Amino acid sequence: MKKILFSFLIILILGSITTALVLASNDNNTETEKELNQKYERYVNEQGFESIEIHPQQSYIFSLYQVENTGDIGVLEFSPDVQKKAEAANSSDLIYIPLKGQHNNYMGIKFNKHAENVKYFTIKIGNETKSFDVNKEDDKTFTNTYLIQTDFDPDKVVEISIFDKNDKKLYSISR
Repeated sequence: MKKILFSFLIILILGSITTALVLASNDNNTETEKELNQKYERYVNEQGFESIEIHPQQSYIFSLYQVENTGDIGVLEFSPDVQKKAEAANSSDLIYIPLKGQHNNYMGIKFNKHAENVKYFTIKIGNETKSFDVNKEDDKTFTNTYLIQTDFDPDKVVEISIFDKNDKKLYSISR
């Protein structure tokens, strides 16, 4: 009986220590994330950017933003040491902003025409076409922006076509 009690106590102590270490590790991650978010917010405010979409990762943030004084749209990959960004004028039906970042490649899009009707869009890269869902048919709300990490070179996109909820092509742009 003493051996069982002793084994139980050892397991209980080891479990408590493991739990404490895991919780301490999570607190450190939370502090690191808070610090990264604070540095991001400070940078964005100093640059005069207004964030549209923010995607925090473990050691960096990527976002879609609008420049407050010009209205230009941009994609930003932010880490405390390196910031990479690309911007485009917010003047046409569709704004496409490719960015080759330090951590990933990104594709930012802003739909200025028929945003409420956009269901999906396709991109053509060489002979390959990829499709991206934007708004669901039954949603009462819609988005007019789209930002993702890509597994392809976003500079190689040759055509973007926008489709409505009836799969009808609304418009396209060639690059």
